[in-house]
Amino acid sequence: MRILLIESEDFFAQSIRQFLQREFHIHIDIAPSIDEGIEQFEKEKYQYVMVDADNKQYSAKEVMQKIKVNLHDTPCIVFTSDREKVLDYDAPIVQVIEKPFDLYEVMSLILLSSKKRREE
Repeated sequence: MRILLIESEDFFAQSIRQFLQREFHIHIDIAPSIDEGIEQFEKEKYQYVMVDADNKQYSAKEVMQKIKVNLHDTPCIVFTSDREKVLDYDAPIVQVIEKPFDLYEVMSLILLSSKKRREE
């Protein structure tokens, strides 16, 4: 499985990557900005995208619009400190997770979603 993590905080991104690679042997690519993430997404094939809606580059509303337009049907997990900012968008979101969050919870969502997609 290959996941794109769009996260501007390098320490946080590296922590997530190390955990998911160590615990679940998943390949994680990191993009430090929404624009770089979309560019990387267009070059590679990802099964999931994880994105932090609380970033310095765009508002949560703009992040959700970019997800909807650019990620097509790729499932997305959105991290945010305020879920109300991102709940009104018809994007391929698996889950909106409020910070702080448990990475085991994130991985269980990915595995559950992956199983459902295979059954369809």
